[in-house]
Amino acid sequence: MYGLIDRLMTRRDDLQHLSHEIDMQLMEMGMAVTLRRELKNRVTGSKGRAQPDETDD
Repeated sequence: MYGLIDRLMTRRDDLQHLSHEIDMQLMEMGMAVTLRRELKNRVTGSKGRAQPDETDD
C-alpha cells in the first residue's frame, strides 16, 4: 500500500513540472481517446464495460 502511495505522489510531482503546452496536449489526447471510445460504442451498440447481472435467482 505504501508503495502505491509513493508511486502516486511521484507521478503527481512529475505532472506538476509539466509545461502548460504539454499539459494541454495530454488533455487533448485524452479527449480524443474518449471520443473514439464513445464513437466505437455507438457503432457497435455496446455500453462499455459489462454490468453485473441484477436478476434474482
